[in-house]
Formats: sequence, structure tokens, C-alpha cells
Amino acid sequence: MQSLSSHTGPATMPRRSVLRIAGAGLGLGLAGLTVAACSSDDSGQSVDPLIALSRSARQDAATATAMVAKFPDRATALTQIGTERTAHADAFDTEIARAAGATTASATATAVAPEPTTTLDQLRSTLRQSQREAAGVARTLSGYRAGLTGSVGAACAAEVAVLLP
Repeated sequence: MQSLSSHTGPATMPRRSVLRIAGAGLGLGLAGLTVAACSSDDSGQSVDPLIALSRSARQDAATATAMVAKFPDRATALTQIGTERTAHADAFDTEIARAAGATTASATATAVAPEPTTTLDQLRSTLRQSQREAAGVARTLSGYRAGLTGSVGAACAAEVAVLLP
């Protein structure tokens, strides 16, 4: 019977072999990072989907605000919609700036002229479209961005159902 004490210890590897293996691993790791960096779309063709939602929100806000003079009996509701849609645009702009690594959201916040909406039905239709667009985008996102976008879509639906019945 052979004794376990005859084992002389762990096998050793020459230092140069260890360095070669480590160097090869480092090289493969760097190559992987390079491939990952090259595979991300830095060509500018990938546009943040929240930009269009922000613009729509600003457009809806401007339109609702402009309609206050035309529909003074609905001024409270229209003012609320304008305020909420501005808040939606600001939230989108903040998230766009955060994702882009910017410190402020002013690059995406732009003034818009109100749509020449003449009826409350047209505003309802516009808000329903904004709700559908937000819901569609929310399905493609994850985490906070999906929650934000879904919440904005739900708010648009509520504006139509509660503020503009």
C-alpha cells in the first residue's frame, strides 16, 4: 500500500508559462472589450426613443395651454393637462440627459408652437395618440425608463378620461 506521505506537494509551473497564460488571458479580455465597444452603435443612427416622446409632450402642453383662451369653461382641465405634459417632457429630458451622460437636460428641451387644434375632440385624439406612442415605447424598454414611459402613457389616458370626458 502506498503512503499518502510520498506526495511531494503541488506541481509547479515555470514563471514564464504563468506569465504567458496571464498575458494571453489579458489579451483575450481586452479583445473582448474592444469587440463590445465596437458593437455598440456610436454611429448616431440609434436615437433615444424618449426624444420623440418629449417633443410630443411639449407639443401637447403648448396646445392645451393655447386652448385655454378658446375654451374658458375648460380652463382648469386644460391648464392641468398643460402642466402635466410639461412635467412629462421635463422628466423625459432629464432621463435623456442622464442616459447621455449630460449634466443638464436643456439640449432636448425646446419651445414648440401649439398645434392649430380647434376642438377638444382633436386634443383628446392627440392625447390618445401620445398614450399609444408611450405604451409602444414602454414595451421596448426596461427598468426605470419603461416605468417612466408607461406612467406617462397612463397619465395621458387619465387626462382624456378624467379631465376631458
